[in-house]
Amino acid sequence: MNYKEDSEKSRAYKEAQFEELNNYIENLRKASDDDRKAYFVPDMTSPEAYEKSLEGYRKDFADMLGYPLNCIDDFRGEDPVLTEETFVCEDEDTTCHRLVISVGDGLSIYGLFFKPKKEGKLPFMITQSGLGGTPEVCSNFYETTGNYSDMVERTYTRGIATFVPQLMLWGDNRGPAFDRYVFDKDLKQCGSSLTAVEVFKLRRAFDYFEKRDDIDENRMGMLGLSYGGFYTLFTTALDTRIKLALSSCFFNNRYLINRDDWVWNESAKKFLDPEIAMLICPRRLCIEVGKTDEGFAYENVGPEVEKVRKTYEALGIADRFTFNPHPEGHAFDKSDAGMEILKYL
Repeated sequence: MNYKEDSEKSRAYKEAQFEELNNYIENLRKASDDDRKAYFVPDMTSPEAYEKSLEGYRKDFADMLGYPLNCIDDFRGEDPVLTEETFVCEDEDTTCHRLVISVGDGLSIYGLFFKPKKEGKLPFMITQSGLGGTPEVCSNFYETTGNYSDMVERTYTRGIATFVPQLMLWGDNRGPAFDRYVFDKDLKQCGSSLTAVEVFKLRRAFDYFEKRDDIDENRMGMLGLSYGGFYTLFTTALDTRIKLALSSCFFNNRYLINRDDWVWNESAKKFLDPEIAMLICPRRLCIEVGKTDEGFAYENVGPEVEKVRKTYEALGIADRFTFNPHPEGHAFDKSDAGMEILKYL
């Protein structure tokens, strides 16, 4: 058939397909919102009843993220093992060591451990960097901590033992080049996810530290910026040993900010950011955001935060939830407004 035409002649059909699929997704999201509301109905009669009613939801959340997180109890017959400890530096108040901890299933976790020079058992925090970050970067081992705003130093100088882990987050100039999203896709093909692996490692780090003679296992918390805020939210949602959490510059409307490694099959039907935060309730939680954060628009946050706030209020524990919008961008708040939560550790 010897026929030619201008490519614009079929443009209207493509535009119709484009609009049709957008509408289809919007309708699926509305249906998923309804499914999620019907699914996530914890017992609101008291904080104690609420906490007890979350057990099944935590299992479902771990199942959604995948292996090995969804069967972490199978690994708890064997304690994590400290395989390397190297002295780094000290001052009159604090020592710092590099630790490598074998956590099982062929995995280990590396990080810096800052220990205040105080007698007795110490409160403990995991302080997590964001994308492009390393323990050394956010601990001010180089020229500046940048948007981390000295969050590590501001933790251990409060007398809190602080572990700063290295997850698969470093920039190309800080280690071997890699694509986070490729790792995540490879793992998801096998029933896992990068989040499942890294939250597993973080939870096993808590397994290690809670058994140390110098750590008070009843006073453990977590904080982090950006991807660190992501891991803080997810890890604390699953691990009730974590008594308080400060998640900075992550919490948002996940329909609008849905990177590949923040999405799981049917997650909208069960767990978006508010439901994950509500798995932390009735424990203490601070959600921190930057009002001028270009990557995590502040205007998206309000309706999502209100869902969490209303849950705390309905349980009569409004004082355990803090929302800290600070005036800067994608950065840990330089003021202590968010870090005030650490006084409860």
